[in-house]
Amino acid sequence: MNFLEFISDRYASAFIENHWEGLFFNWIPGINKLKLRLVTQQRILFGALKGPHSQNVIIPNYVRDFGKTPYVECSVGLENIFKVVRIDLVWRATHLTPGISPLGIRGRFSFNF
Repeated sequence: MNFLEFISDRYASAFIENHWEGLFFNWIPGINKLKLRLVTQQRILFGALKGPHSQNVIIPNYVRDFGKTPYVECSVGLENIFKVVRIDLVWRATHLTPGISPLGIRGRFSFNF
């Protein structure tokens, strides 16, 4: 989801992230020495813009409401790359835009102690 892509005055969200802690990569010779970890993630978000807010606010053209379909995205990624890097392949399942790929790559740095 892009920043400021959707607008709502009421919303509900769920976020599930699973760190597989070497369950898959520990069985592959050579890869297990890198200590890479598989991460899966699912996000769902539903929101609505109702009442006076939708009439009193000037909404830019690039912002839209959720409608009746929740926003859903799933990702699979690798963490513990050089101990601080994580890279995810993200798949956007709903609210697709024609001509734009539903797949994306998200990277992050994280220092965990």
